[in-house]
Amino acid sequence: MLSPCPKTIDNIAVVKNSNDPYQDFRHSMLQMIMEKQIYSKDDLQKLLQCFLELNLPCHHDVIVKAFMEIWNQVISKEIVTVLDQKLCVVHGEKHGS
Repeated sequence: MLSPCPKTIDNIAVVKNSNDPYQDFRHSMLQMIMEKQIYSKDDLQKLLQCFLELNLPCHHDVIVKAFMEIWNQVISKEIVTVLDQKLCVVHGEKHGS
């Protein structure tokens, strides 16, 4: 089991009725990520664990779905960043380094 993320320790859980739990969980996760600068894979996994521990099992599927969308966006940005860093420009054309 993952240890709690120090970046999420000082937050307060709020009970909320929702017409769109997916969007609400996704928004809440993104807000936490931005405010607490949670960018590492380890911290993101700990954030997911916190959401799962704080919410009833009936919400876990939608929490994981929202998290996976965010995770895939973070991973794809990392891949693009790595690819961009490996490219160099020679005579106006991009070439792999």
